[in-house]
Amino acid sequence: MIDLSKLTTAIKHQNHSNGNIHLTGLAAVTCILKLLSKRYSKEEIIHEKFNGDVKLVSTWIDFLKENHWVVEEKNEDDYKVTNLRITKEGKIWLNRFESADIKVNN
Repeated sequence: MIDLSKLTTAIKHQNHSNGNIHLTGLAAVTCILKLLSKRYSKEEIIHEKFNGDVKLVSTWIDFLKENHWVVEEKNEDDYKVTNLRITKEGKIWLNRFESADIKVNN
């Protein structure tokens, strides 16, 4: 179940010297969706872009999965390895977000 208190629409955007960004609301989900489209792993997104905020990234990835914008594919050789793939619906929504001119650095 998604924690609805995490799903805000306020945008806080700060560039940090280490390359991490702080986004909330739809800007965060757009950034995560865009990074997944560039084949970033969940761990790379958490540690390289969201300063180790596991809860925030996990909440948004759950949101993406529940809306069928992302699917999780398990690796048959290693049950611990999963890949997140953007669905056709996810690509449509990503295009809509990008056309709304939401600025995210990645």
